[in-house]
Amino acid sequence: MKFAQALVGEDRGENFGRWLVREILFPAANAAALLLLVPPLSLALFFLCSLAALAVRRSLSGRLATCWVAFSIVGLTLLLFLYRSPSSLPEVVTRWLSRDAPQVALLSALGVSYCWLRSIYALVNPSLTLWEFSKYYFFFPTFTSGPIMQPAELLAQRAGWSSADVWAGAARVTYGALKFVAASLLQLIVPLGTVEHAALGIQKYPVAILWLGAAAAGLWLYLNFSAFSDIAIGLGRIFGVRVPENFRNPYAACSLTEFWRRWHITLGDWLRGNVFNPLARALSRQTAATPVAVACACVIVTMLACGLWHRTTWAFLLWGLLHGVGLAIHQLWQSTGAGPALANRFGAKLYRALAWALTHGYVSLGWVFFFPVAAGFSLHWSYLMRLFGLN
Repeated sequence: MKFAQALVGEDRGENFGRWLVREILFPAANAAALLLLVPPLSLALFFLCSLAALAVRRSLSGRLATCWVAFSIVGLTLLLFLYRSPSSLPEVVTRWLSRDAPQVALLSALGVSYCWLRSIYALVNPSLTLWEFSKYYFFFPTFTSGPIMQPAELLAQRAGWSSADVWAGAARVTYGALKFVAASLLQLIVPLGTVEHAALGIQKYPVAILWLGAAAAGLWLYLNFSAFSDIAIGLGRIFGVRVPENFRNPYAACSLTEFWRRWHITLGDWLRGNVFNPLARALSRQTAATPVAVACACVIVTMLACGLWHRTTWAFLLWGLLHGVGLAIHQLWQSTGAGPALANRFGAKLYRALAWALTHGYVSLGWVFFFPVAAGFSLHWSYLMRLFGLN
């Protein structure tokens, strides 16, 4: 009994059985579920590198710790790029990782980008123990595609069962599954769904259909991605863990800024906390630029990082730049105060309708560089030119 109390720690109200489920069985079940989806050595390599970086980080302080965090982020970023490009790895490495290159690519599809985000969150959180990081890292519902949780957000909760949570979670999983079916049906008719379909559309479809196709590609992504988020949230709820929302009706947004507050919310929070805010503080201290200029510069850099996080290609870099410039323009527009004046002059409903159309037209323009993911840059550019009748 004394041994059990020692393991339980300061929480004297928790019995040993509940502690065993929360601290041992639940994390082990998460890791076991992941092993069914991801090659074991591929799964282990990124985790062990992150764990080693965190272990060293915990032993350092001050400027040395800051330098180590920067070094670790660079190292993990290089490892991320290698996972995304298994063909660039020596054959002996790909065999060690997972027996063949296609399985290495599988980890990229099943969450290596999210592994990277979790590792960065851990490195900037010096109070995190190695066991706490392991539990956080291997949380199964959010491993493959988010939502992205902060360590404290997950570790403060205790896995458990209740009939209310099971029913609510099952309903959310079902809702996500229905969304996924709808996305799969929509993909059959979206011109940007495949390289072949996009190339055919450029040659044969009128401009209006191509614009509609770009908008439909974004709707497909929303249905598909939010479906996986719903399933992750539902699975977490079944086990008594509240996973944050990742989408909040983005198609109701009437500005690009509002769109990004509603779209992939947890990625936006990560970018804001780990890219935008540190960069804004540094620029504010070292330059005499106005707050608006600092915000515009920082948001462009942040969205460039967002594009490269998705995929390291010219198309995704341009997608990030397009959104960064759009957000910066909206920052400047807000600083003029012209929006409320125009709304008062022409009517709030008309102004909001025009703002909505402009916002989602601009977002649809961006999807031209997002889809098809496997396309070369020339195909993205040709589609863009056709949208404006220039090709």
